[in-house]
Amino acid sequence: STLHRVEPVDRPAEGWQSALAWLAADPAANATAKAIGERFGATEARGAAPDAIVPFSSRHKWSAAEFTAGVSPGTWVLGGADVVLPDTGVGATVRSDAAALAASGERTLVLAHSAERIPLGGTPHSPRLPAGLTPVAVVVLRERVRDDAARTLDYFAQEGVEVCIMSGDETGTVAAVAHAVGLPATLACIDARTLPSDPGA
Repeated sequence: STLHRVEPVDRPAEGWQSALAWLAADPAANATAKAIGERFGATEARGAAPDAIVPFSSRHKWSAAEFTAGVSPGTWVLGGADVVLPDTGVGATVRSDAAALAASGERTLVLAHSAERIPLGGTPHSPRLPAGLTPVAVVVLRERVRDDAARTLDYFAQEGVEVCIMSGDETGTVAAVAHAVGLPATLACIDARTLPSDPGA
């Protein structure tokens, strides 16, 4: 992924660039966060270090950093709009905008802020989001598709090989990129979060 642009929402809370830089500098950061870090790097991550963090995981699809001092107090969360934001008010608007961008093949993450602390009682595998999250900025990324992707997929088709895609990205983005390299428009996308947790189901 490459960072395309960052769009602040309304009048974002002060210090949001610093918070975004800290989240991108997470030692557990994936390729997406590292792409953000190329724009919001060490010079932006000024002020106090976070008092608590939730590392990114493909299981819950967000990361968080909590600050009690410095230029960006509060809890900052970076993740998919459909995971982080409520489907009401401005959250619903940002979720809709993010879905439209995904359908065009762009990936989005939302930076959200809450005055609340990271809730206790969660587990490393199932952390809890703070209450009162509001969108601060939308991060838009573009995927880099290999030049030979379409030729490779065409070869598989000629050989009778059925192609399946497994990705942790938003289904709309995956479908748009897949169609762009020649996979059929009828390609079905399934969000694994909707699958039963029981392997025998």
